[in-house]
Amino acid sequence: MVLDHGGQVPPSQAVIQRTLSIFPVKSLPPFDEMVLGAVLTHAEALSARGETELFFCNLNAKDFEPTAGNELGNAYAASGLRYLDSFSVP
Repeated sequence: MVLDHGGQVPPSQAVIQRTLSIFPVKSLPPFDEMVLGAVLTHAEALSARGETELFFCNLNAKDFEPTAGNELGNAYAASGLRYLDSFSVP
């Protein structure tokens, strides 16, 4: 499933709350934190509705990549997301 909001991140209360919770996980530039907050919030909602194949990929920078030095892998797993390092969906 692909989510496209025309490059806009809807700043709902849930997205803002999720964004604020990300800071301890990984400090990112403010716009990147909002993007990540929106991705995690939407993934959690889709997962709660029963979606099981949720993927997230960003090839522009490694800011969203889960590594041993951050907790992004846990945040993605808790949201039902699987991070991909390419657009090749398994």
